[in-house]
Amino acid sequence: MPKLPDLRTPEGVRVRVQLFPSDATLAADVARTWASLVPDRVDDATFRADLEEHLRRWYPNLSLQGQSELAAMTQEEEVWYLFRDGRIRRESPVRDRFYGVMSSARSTTDEVLTTMRQAELAAQGFAQRRTRAARETSPETPSSGTPTPSPTTSGA
Repeated sequence: MPKLPDLRTPEGVRVRVQLFPSDATLAADVARTWASLVPDRVDDATFRADLEEHLRRWYPNLSLQGQSELAAMTQEEEVWYLFRDGRIRRESPVRDRFYGVMSSARSTTDEVLTTMRQAELAAQGFAQRRTRAARETSPETPSSGTPTPSPTTSGA
């Protein structure tokens, strides 16, 4: 059974998410999406709706339901039920493999984009250093804006 990290809403409420099916791929996608959304949200209701909306991009039938307050054993944490397929379904190795491959592709894409951003920043830094070095080593030009003529050798 996959274990999600300690999850807290923007308001600081601890949440235990029960996954159906109990799947490591789904757990990784929930944790990654959760971490990306929490810093930008201020209230729990909006956060839960946004979490469901973002996850539906990858899992179109997904359903996220909060536990009824009457069923809660404690008020210290909330329990959310996340149904990848919208309901509890019989196991399907083909469907599970499909979601696993898609999740892996998303992770790879995220890693590539992060690497590309880092490379772009490094290239910008190099270009700035190169420009700065070129300015420091270039000969002074007259104030008129015309370049200084270079000495030429005569062929005679």
